[in-house]
Amino acid sequence: MGAVNTVDCTTDPPRGYNTDVAGVRRALARHDAEREGAAAVVVGAGGAGRAAAFALAEDAVTLHVANRTAERAESLAAEVRTALPDDLDTPTTVTAGGLDSLADTVPNADLLVNATTVGMEADETPVPADLLHADLAVLDAVYAPLDTRLLRDARAAGAVTVDGAWMLLFQGVEAFERWTGEDAPVAAMNEALRAELP
Repeated sequence: MGAVNTVDCTTDPPRGYNTDVAGVRRALARHDAEREGAAAVVVGAGGAGRAAAFALAEDAVTLHVANRTAERAESLAAEVRTALPDDLDTPTTVTAGGLDSLADTVPNADLLVNATTVGMEADETPVPADLLHADLAVLDAVYAPLDTRLLRDARAAGAVTVDGAWMLLFQGVEAFERWTGEDAPVAAMNEALRAELP
């Protein structure tokens, strides 16, 4: 995906990985949010959006990237399309647009990932509440605060919600396991992480 946040120096030469991709996948799996065959929407085309888009691309039937700047969303979508394997049983359709495209994509989506910072500084949401529905799983990458307006709106709509601490936890779990070759103490890591978050 063109970005590294974990380096394994036990190999020669050292190998780089991006554990944010695993963070997204494992956070969704922990909440039984199915990626395979899903219609997925990622809001944001920065670092977290990039990780979310690459995490979902091979399993989803459709993937839509929405960003404040539509050109940036299209650039990420083009990179994801280029990186997809040619031998997928069902090729993923990857599209992009501005935030106005959410009105057409979220109502039909199975998965929604907020990969922006909206909701961190103020009680705001990047996705209007009336677009959310009960057949949706919503992962908000924001983890301070844990209970964002997006997650509250999603819960009110009956959606499955996944707070940003799960993504943060599982990217750390993935790094721990790569570095040590051992299973991570997930429960202890989760407890310690949540004790430190506001």
